[in-house]
Amino acid sequence: MDLPSYSIYDGTFHPAKVALISLNHLLMKAEEHFNVATLLTAKLYADSKPFKFHVHQVIQKAEEMLAKLTHRPSTIFDPMQSFIEMHSTSAQVLRGLNAANRSVVTERGEDIELGIWENGLTVSNRVEFANGVSLPNIFYHLTIVFEILCKEGVPLDEEDFNDGFLFLHHHE
Repeated sequence: MDLPSYSIYDGTFHPAKVALISLNHLLMKAEEHFNVATLLTAKLYADSKPFKFHVHQVIQKAEEMLAKLTHRPSTIFDPMQSFIEMHSTSAQVLRGLNAANRSVVTERGEDIELGIWENGLTVSNRVEFANGVSLPNIFYHLTIVFEILCKEGVPLDEEDFNDGFLFLHHHE
């Protein structure tokens, strides 16, 4: 029995799509909240980053990964100040992920590209960047978005966080 092939594209773009779909679902739930005006600046605790920062990071990190794995410059998005901006920017990156050429990503994903960060972290290829930098950051910030919304009283549960996972599983 032949197993289906699993590529760099599958291991990177699929999770990023899941995160953006889940983010969009969480944003829609947030917009239904009785006090939606306060959510953009809501924080987990006093000296932490606000909700809108974490939403921006989910989207920006997905864009950076998309750019790196498709060999193009990354678009740097301005901080988003409204739910409309968040939805449209997220949709833009999701369209890019959906339109990406699977062959290019798979063939060139392991090209050598040394990256050294201020903390001394080194990355030797695009796959390491995606799996060691991009995806952990995307899911970290998505989790913080979920936690802030829960703290602010938006009625959410595990299914709301998992919306993207379930959506892609049933619609591929």
